[in-house]
Amino acid sequence: MTRRLVMIFFLLALVFVVSGCAEKRAYFGVPNRAMTAPDAFSETERAINEAERSPGAAYCPQKLEEARKLARDGVETYWACRDAEAFDKLARARALAKEATQCQPPPPPPPPPAVRPAPPPPAPAVRLPDAVVISRAFNFDSLQLSPAANAILDQQAEVMRNSPDLRMQIIGHTDSVGTEAYNNSLGRRRALSAKTYLERKGVASQRMEVISRGESQPIATNDTEEGRAMNRRIELRYVR
Repeated sequence: MTRRLVMIFFLLALVFVVSGCAEKRAYFGVPNRAMTAPDAFSETERAINEAERSPGAAYCPQKLEEARKLARDGVETYWACRDAEAFDKLARARALAKEATQCQPPPPPPPPPAVRPAPPPPAPAVRLPDAVVISRAFNFDSLQLSPAANAILDQQAEVMRNSPDLRMQIIGHTDSVGTEAYNNSLGRRRALSAKTYLERKGVASQRMEVISRGESQPIATNDTEEGRAMNRRIELRYVR
């Protein structure tokens, strides 16, 4: 009876030992070839498992894949009885796993280059008339410009200031009262009056040319006061 009990206890102990050793039968897919395995196997497996659960695992899965391959090679090398080489591979596998835990997401792409706004379209070219005629610019035998003439000259002065490449001819005209010579002189002096006014408005003198046509180019009859008033005029011609 006593011998039977001893045998039963021996068999139970053997089953316990065998089952305890068989709890871990393989590492990294390589079956154990002995009752026990080096601690480096479980340490490496634990390091890789923890790394796979770390936040960094998502950003460098290739490191973890390489660590598992290296660990498997290390286990196979150990069972091939090359211990030093095996432990070196297992250590490198753990180092790779540690590196994987520190992986960071890639930096965001640089912002796209700023889009420069398209330049504004060029201002439309100013269409200038061939000539600006200022009728009734003077009273009879006078060099004094009328208020209406001054207002028109103000507009033309602005055109000249805004277009520095333009030049201007200022042509003075008269009615037919008086001699031709007198009217030629009067036409010139009237053109000079307009030139002086434009100079005061900021137009450079060298950009303007004074011409007299006297009574030679009427635009209305000289037989009426109304017609003669129309002929006492200034004509402005732009030269590009």
